[in-house]
Amino acid sequence: MADVDRRVLPGGLMAAALPGRGLAWLLIEPPDRGPLSATAVGGLLAQYKVPGASLAIVDKGELTATYCYGLAQATKPVVAATRFQAASISKTINALAIVKLLALGRVGLDDPVNNHLISWKLPDNALTEKTVVTIRMLLSHTGGTTVPGFAGYLPDTPVPTLEKVLDGKSPANSDPIRQVRTSAIPVEEPPCCSNLSST
Repeated sequence: MADVDRRVLPGGLMAAALPGRGLAWLLIEPPDRGPLSATAVGGLLAQYKVPGASLAIVDKGELTATYCYGLAQATKPVVAATRFQAASISKTINALAIVKLLALGRVGLDDPVNNHLISWKLPDNALTEKTVVTIRMLLSHTGGTTVPGFAGYLPDTPVPTLEKVLDGKSPANSDPIRQVRTSAIPVEEPPCCSNLSST
């Protein structure tokens, strides 16, 4: 079994496979003992009042295990095909990708975000003329953009393209992304990022 780093996050449980021994086949039943056992994860789900969770372990680019715990609905257990909304966990993944791009010198924290957007751009308005929205501003939630969250889409309903979501066009169920205010909060650079280039 691969070594596992277990972290409890607001709203759920995440376990990430660490580099180690690869698994030769796809495992679908949680182990009987240890931090990924049904007993251990069930205890965490109860402690944090999370009804159910699923876990996928990827080792060396290959899916090696999918474990399911708890309930998806009142009487339906979580199964491998149960869909969960990624929600705020995606913010962490996005930030990690940006840190990688920073390390490679492909972006700067203070670059205007539109310099790096290709298929869609944050529309210009009176506010963007005064304050250009930067990558740093989006990462620190100080860009003054709209739409704090997304409701997601039920099965068997049309799913809009990314551009339609960003522009708030049907079948999107959210408003368009626009800059509607400038940040009034001064942003101090966190200690973790003080040595990153912002050019």
